[in-house]
Amino acid sequence: MPDRDEALETWLRTEVVAAYDELKADPSRALTVEQVRRRLAEQRKQMEAHRESGNREGEAS
Repeated sequence: MPDRDEALETWLRTEVVAAYDELKADPSRALTVEQVRRRLAEQRKQMEAHRESGNREGEAS
């Protein structure tokens, strides 16, 4: 668990802080809640379609 904690701490101090600083410097780069919801819904739809097409490939004709 200490390795995981260290990895998390490193990620927070590097990537998360950098992303925060970028948004603070240029707030216009941020997404609205609606944009995030729309993007997540699109990704879910794509994943479900991919999953369904995978199920069809395994079925006998």
